[in-house]
Amino acid sequence: MRLDTTSALFALLVPLGALSCSDPGRSDSSLIDRLERVWAPSGQTELAPELMPPPANCRSVATQRSVRVGAASGESSCQFDAASAQLSCRTALGPSGELTTSEFASAYDFVEGARSLGKVTSLRELRREGADTWITSHEFDELGRLVRSSEQRAEGDVVYLYRDFDDAGRPRQASPTRETLAAWGCEVAAFSIEYDDAARSVSYRYVASARCDRPAYSQIERYDVLGNRVSVERSGADGSELTFEAGSPASTQTVCD
Repeated sequence: MRLDTTSALFALLVPLGALSCSDPGRSDSSLIDRLERVWAPSGQTELAPELMPPPANCRSVATQRSVRVGAASGESSCQFDAASAQLSCRTALGPSGELTTSEFASAYDFVEGARSLGKVTSLRELRREGADTWITSHEFDELGRLVRSSEQRAEGDVVYLYRDFDDAGRPRQASPTRETLAAWGCEVAAFSIEYDDAARSVSYRYVASARCDRPAYSQIERYDVLGNRVSVERSGADGSELTFEAGSPASTQTVCD
């Protein structure tokens, strides 16, 4: 997790695969025009009346929706496969795109991840963008709490340890290991996490060590009533920037444990 980029653990565009959405390699102006027509003018996402929260033992996945990443508009499709317990997503942004796979031990763990905002329950996240691939693995204690994440990089792994858990088992503090600090220096930073279930938001504050000439910055993720991420805002010394927005789901998939 570089101090100047979004954390790989909380990847901006979650999960991916070979789905029936637009090809990330295709530039389709008609798609962009259609997305502009359905986009909420306020930038906020409101669920259609029929898109109601699922039963307590289930989770709803936004299988098709419009998205914006920075200034680029596109479309995102996701699907959960019960047999493999994998969530797959494809995001098309004009001529570019991203594929992501989140692997879970079971459908129960996938559903558990939506009961508490920001709770990590996947075993592994695999993200592909062009020829580049990022893989992040997660480790948990006997209570199912995230205690360690490791992102594989060609230059060396980036490993974080987590602590100070809330009642839902979500960590509130994270810091790079001694080996990661030695290898990456000011490119990594400790961060704190604040969960606001009432406001349906999760905030991350990154602070570099005192010896690093890097300003602190924050990232706020907001979610809809189905537990799908609808926006990501980054704030720092140079101001605020809305880096991700998602429209209301055009369709959803209900997954039960």
